[in-house]
Amino acid sequence: MSANGSKSAKVRAKLNHPIIDTDGHTVEFTPVFFDYIKEAGGAAMIERYKRAVGSRANNRWAELSEEERRYTRATCPPWWARPAKNTTDRATASLPHLLYQRMDELGLDFAVLRTLDFRAPAHPARADDTAAQPSALRQWPVQLHLLSPAAPYFRDADVLLAADCVAFAAGDFHRDFLAGRALAIACPKLDSQQDAYVAKLAALIDGAAIRSLTVAIMEVPCCGGLVRLAQAAAARAGRPVPLRVVVVGVQGQVLAEQELAPARPIAPPRASLPSLG
Repeated sequence: MSANGSKSAKVRAKLNHPIIDTDGHTVEFTPVFFDYIKEAGGAAMIERYKRAVGSRANNRWAELSEEERRYTRATCPPWWARPAKNTTDRATASLPHLLYQRMDELGLDFAVLRTLDFRAPAHPARADDTAAQPSALRQWPVQLHLLSPAAPYFRDADVLLAADCVAFAAGDFHRDFLAGRALAIACPKLDSQQDAYVAKLAALIDGAAIRSLTVAIMEVPCCGGLVRLAQAAAARAGRPVPLRVVVVGVQGQVLAEQELAPARPIAPPRASLPSLG
């Protein structure tokens, strides 16, 4: 497509303000990525990686029936990130300099492409941080699929539902998030059979009579699915529970905290009474 003929360029020409892509992405060039995997883990690791990625429900979306998609909560993968109509578009997705050259054609004025390199610590260690910090974890297991709502550590507990990445980003995760709480972790993007998550969280609210549910997520868009799962569980449960959301930045800072209004339990349908007349 030419700069004059692209739909994006035509839309941009009608506007009186700049177009900014604040969440730009590039797609790794797979052959080079596989070379790195081979160097780091050996040739067999490439096949393990392919099998692991291929087994995710999201990556099998096109092969699943509508019923299977609903059951696994599989989402359509981002096919638009890998254009295949012509090689120039495909190369643009992986080569930032080529993307820069085609900005006018794409209808963009600015694009933010960040390399998340944290080798320089965002929060330098203090002198009193050298002592080992005790773990606040008080249970095992922690992955939501493996947890039993009947476990005694959930009874009348404050529960933390954390996205998998939060504990790696938040330097004081145990002190600031986990202390005094029972824990469940999950990934709303990669985990399969997430309908089971809704049922299990609802069982925690009803059966374990938890006192509160705090959902800790990362700032990235895909993490919002964990909040929706918690809200769906709260709506399915038969009793209200305080629901709080904490959003953590990729360098560990708390970006937002919000108390969500308790969802009203979904009332079961009323049985119709037979006519007496």
